Amino acid sequence: LRVLSPQLWISSSRLPRASRVADHSSSKLFIVQSRPHHQTMSVKTEGFINGRFITIIDSDCRKEDEQAKAQPQPLTETSVREKYGYDMYCMVEHFNSLLKGNSLAAGFLPLTEVSVFSRIYEGVLLCALANLIKPNFVDEKSVVVKEELLDNSADGELRKMENRNIGITALRTLGVYMDSETAEWIKMDTPFEMTGLLVQVLRLATVGRMHFQNFEILVHLFDGWSEPEEAISILATEREQMLIIWLNAQISAAGMKVTAFDDSLADSKAYSTLLWTVAPEAQRASLTSTEDVMKETDLTKKAELVIANAEKLGISGVLRPEHITEIGKKAISDPKGLHNIIINMAFVYRIFVAYPNINAPKMKDKPAAGPKTAAAPTPEQRIQDSFKYGASEETLIRWLNSFGPSSPVVSLQTDLCNGRVLLEVWDAIIPGSVPWKQVKLQQFVNTARRKFSMMSNCDIAVKIGDKNGISKNVCSSGNITAGETKCIASFVFLMMRLHAQLLRKGIIGGPKKVAELDDNGLTKWFNESMEKYGSTFRLKSLEDPSLKSTNAVGYFGERVLVENNLCSSGPADFPRKPKATAKSANAIDISLADADEETAAQDEAQQQQSDANNSGEGAWLFNNVEQVSSDPALLTKFSVTAILMFNKAGVIVYASKLGPETDLSVYRSVLMELNALSLKTN
Repeated sequence: LRVLSPQLWISSSRLPRASRVADHSSSKLFIVQSRPHHQTMSVKTEGFINGRFITIIDSDCRKEDEQAKAQPQPLTETSVREKYGYDMYCMVEHFNSLLKGNSLAAGFLPLTEVSVFSRIYEGVLLCALANLIKPNFVDEKSVVVKEELLDNSADGELRKMENRNIGITALRTLGVYMDSETAEWIKMDTPFEMTGLLVQVLRLATVGRMHFQNFEILVHLFDGWSEPEEAISILATEREQMLIIWLNAQISAAGMKVTAFDDSLADSKAYSTLLWTVAPEAQRASLTSTEDVMKETDLTKKAELVIANAEKLGISGVLRPEHITEIGKKAISDPKGLHNIIINMAFVYRIFVAYPNINAPKMKDKPAAGPKTAAAPTPEQRIQDSFKYGASEETLIRWLNSFGPSSPVVSLQTDLCNGRVLLEVWDAIIPGSVPWKQVKLQQFVNTARRKFSMMSNCDIAVKIGDKNGISKNVCSSGNITAGETKCIASFVFLMMRLHAQLLRKGIIGGPKKVAELDDNGLTKWFNESMEKYGSTFRLKSLEDPSLKSTNAVGYFGERVLVENNLCSSGPADFPRKPKATAKSANAIDISLADADEETAAQDEAQQQQSDANNSGEGAWLFNNVEQVSSDPALLTKFSVTAILMFNKAGVIVYASKLGPETDLSVYRSVLMELNALSLKTN
């Protein structure tokens, strides 16, 4: 990792190469080496803002947190505002509004800019935020919410950790990018490390919801279609772009146009015009007109009038005058600049939700279609029809979102048809595989040009797949742009399997071929290992129902992880492999060729702590293999315990629970990674 500035780190492992440009005019900005997705460091903030995907690690913030750790001081409103100004105040006000009616959040609302950090540490807020992004994603029965049980005792700290891990696991699969070290920096003695998580969640919970599945009326912002099913070519518009399209639709009558959330908004004219346009006629009398706002010469006073108008329309506590006047003055590579952009986006999103002001045109009449004669299937169609992609759409979406794509995936049909997300995921799986100079990143209004750019991007994604063993017969660029879910799911599933194989190869660290272990080999290894662990449980095949109707994967996984020093449970006399040169307790070692002495010292300290944690003095979490499908309470306990165990060891589970309804692909993915860990060469 080559650091060109001690002030700010930006990782570009998933940034389109065409956008990886260092701003040499700023002493705070640089771009570092691209690394594979699974070797990314823990981060402060990630986001795709104004056409750029960035990862920010604020070393100044880290130094402040380290100083606070050395000399603990109570977190106060003053200390938060010294660090962030009113950024945290506004973000918290957004969350208070969005979390109304969220049953998990009922016990601690309203949040304050101080209490938000302690609530994250307790973990309940993390689970509530996951359910904010996707309702009912986290099972409330698995979360401890009673304050008396979340005290400072040893048991209370354990419950907080379990809550945090449940929330982290859920947020990761919903598009909040975090690596396996994330849980380690959610600590009350380093509170500001949590800010990046809040920024990501705020973006997903506001701008991230600008999707046709949530607001069907958005489709009427576009021309060139007559019925909703014909609008597939516009459904994959990126979220921030969709918000700007809506904003421009409201202010276009005044001859205005906004291209990004930048300094073009600082004079308040666009915001004032927007509020006046969307306001109901009956309420306009109470507002300050755009003409009167623009008569003011002071930018702050203009912004104050805009905020006053918003409050009269019921949109309060969203942002302060400085957030408008300062927008664009700090780059998105500066945490404060990024916060400012996100807060302004959230402001416009709240206006949209309250007053969408989109007129739905009448549909064009079409002649009634006659009876259709089924055509004989082509060879390609027969291949597609017979292909078993083996995973539900939900599982595939979770896998795609685990890469933190520019637009969170809600639907395979609508969110992949422009090819952008698929290319971002390819670049994460195989760095350098995407020729970004050939990718068409521009959003075209013209329907024909839009379709051409989408088809071109999807064709690149399919060619990358073909180069890496995914036949073009599985899915074509036309299938993707047309939103044909079955073909898309087949393609994404094969990408998921390839990723698991590449991870396995990377973990093993030897010359073994990635395709060397098929399902039969995986079953044989599982059974031989179970015999070694003293269990009589056996699988007939990976399709054996007993794999999903028992806690076998928990029993088996715990022993593999303990054996390889990746889990601290298990008795002291259980054999463990020697930890010759391991640098961390994570499932994947991160090698930084140019690490400085300070980083090396930190690694050594972490390893010492890891050795202490893995001393083998614990008890088994799973003592035997028992039935879980007949008892919902037992299934929930097993599922939560197993997922937390895998998450702590860095093994990602692309499911919210384990059980009979979980896709076989989830179990296969876990077993493939466990097998790789068991073969890892130090």
